Amino acid sequence: MLSPKKTREGAIAGLLGATATSMLFSVIWNKCDIAAGADFSLLEAGILGLVIGLISQVGDLAESLLKRDAQVKDSNSLPGFGGMLDVVDSLIFTTPLLYFWLL
Repeated sequence: MLSPKKTREGAIAGLLGATATSMLFSVIWNKCDIAAGADFSLLEAGILGLVIGLISQVGDLAESLLKRDAQVKDSNSLPGFGGMLDVVDSLIFTTPLLYFWLL
């Protein structure tokens, strides 16, 4: 098993959280004066949040695969902290996605 402590419930909660956060960002963005003429619809925000939520989970699983392949539990020696890769694993995949989406 690639990542035995991951649950379906956690995956669903992550997707819902990413979608809700993206939609909240859309509401705030559309109320800002600096965003004049650059509306970000709730539908677009919802789709973007869902895609980011899916891709971030792929990034997390890819990082888990790398650690499992290297037979390393954590990428550092601090107790209770999986390491720097655990902090940025989803950003590695989602940052380029968001960049190209915004273009």
